[in-house]
Parts: sequence; structure tokens; C-alpha cells
Amino acid sequence: MAAGVQAAYDAVARAYHDEFGNELDGKPLDRALLEAFTELSGAGTIADVGCGPGHITRLLAARHAHVIGIDVSPGVIRVARGATAGVRGRLHAADADCAWSGAIALYSIIHLTAGQRARACRELARTVRPGGWLLVAFHVDSPDFAAREVNHLTDWFGEPIELDAISSSRATLCAMSKLRGTRSCPP
Repeated sequence: MAAGVQAAYDAVARAYHDEFGNELDGKPLDRALLEAFTELSGAGTIADVGCGPGHITRLLAARHAHVIGIDVSPGVIRVARGATAGVRGRLHAADADCAWSGAIALYSIIHLTAGQRARACRELARTVRPGGWLLVAFHVDSPDFAAREVNHLTDWFGEPIELDAISSSRATLCAMSKLRGTRSCPP
């Protein structure tokens, strides 16, 4: 049984890539948002934090000269390296004080508790240089999955795992957006 985020993603790395590795092909709005993000970030390094199979890293690298993918799972980093030639992956970002012109964390903090998310957002803000850009996206409450409800997975892509995913409320998103001069959510 693969327990925890790293173990779960290691267990499903290839299947996860096969399922989501080309998802941006059918998401023109996401592609446009990511393209705008690369333009706004300007020169410097853009980090795809929680890069998974590297599909977002690959899109960013096609539009920007300096892109890195970061993930806690060595398994998905191996898959990302194989699928995204020329893009390097790293397993942590501890040495990145104000180093990046931009950081993206798309759906990569959904496995964190509220306290861990707050810390992750502070860390992301710490890694982006003044005037840099941060884009964070994750699932918000829905009729099937209420805010702050834990969705506990025991099987994913046919692999036995132990992994929690937690959606967020609009209020939580607004509170997170007030980090280091970012714009707050509209009413």
C-alpha cells in the first residue's frame, strides 16, 4: 500500500501521465492563461511546483527559456524527464529565496491540510522575487465534494494507495491571495 503523497504519486506515475499528460490539448483557456503567465513573468526562472508528469512544464518551456519542474515524487519526475526533453526536474525548492520570476502550483496543494496550505503559500511567496508572479489553482467546493471535506483515496489508477485530497472554500482562497502584495479576490 502506497501511503502519503510521494508514495501515491510514485505508484501511479506512468498511469497519471497517460491520463493527464496531454490534458492541455483540450483546454485552450488554460493554455492562454499559462502563455500570459510566461509573458508576465519576464526574464528569469519559472518554476512549475508539483509538476507531476511535466505537461505544464513542457508547455511553459516551449514559451520560456528557463523553466524547472519540481515535485516530491521521484517517480513522476522520472516520467516528466522522459516526456519533456530538455526540462530538468528537482525534488525540492528549499534554496530558492526570491529566485524565481514566476511560480505555478496548479492542483499541487490539494493534498495539504489548511495549516500546510498556509505554509506552502508562504513558501511559494518566499521563492518568487519582488515583482514576480505566482499562480495557484486547486479544486473549490462542489455539490459532490464540500469545502474542507477530505476525499480519502484507497485506490487510484488500479493501485492501492492512501491519499487525501481536500477542496477549499472561496474564503480560504481569498485569504491565501493576500500574500505579499497579491490581489485579493473580488467580492
